[in-house]
Amino acid sequence: MASYACPARADLPTGDTILSAAILAALPHDAGVLLAEGNAWFALGWSAQIPVADLARQRVVLGLDWNPVSPAHPVRGRLGYRFGWRYPFFGLGASVDRSGFTASPEVGVRLFHASRRDKKANFSWHFLVRADLSPKPERLRAVTYLVGWSIF
Repeated sequence: MASYACPARADLPTGDTILSAAILAALPHDAGVLLAEGNAWFALGWSAQIPVADLARQRVVLGLDWNPVSPAHPVRGRLGYRFGWRYPFFGLGASVDRSGFTASPEVGVRLFHASRRDKKANFSWHFLVRADLSPKPERLRAVTYLVGWSIF
């Protein structure tokens, strides 16, 4: 019996998959409150988590926060590292906004974590608290409380 070689075929995403991913990326991933300078402001956040060396516990996090009513901190970017287990997670990053750079440690917990065994996307809700520490160690500039979701 003759055997014929088949060309390699990559499964390309369908139009529906691309549209779904675009909609999910456009939706805010976090919502909460930013407490700074004696005021509280509404905050929305978007983030991308990139696994480190195929380990789901370690991730590089790129984030963007938008505080639509805050005159001092309307937009801020964040680059950080996050380590976690099934429910708790911890992170350390650097944030930047018009006031300058801050260190931004965080602690959080995943809620309603849906883990899949087929290595496809996992969905979870989370609650996290993030501090913004100014370069002067004695000054806490802001604290952010966020509730959000992630697909990883």
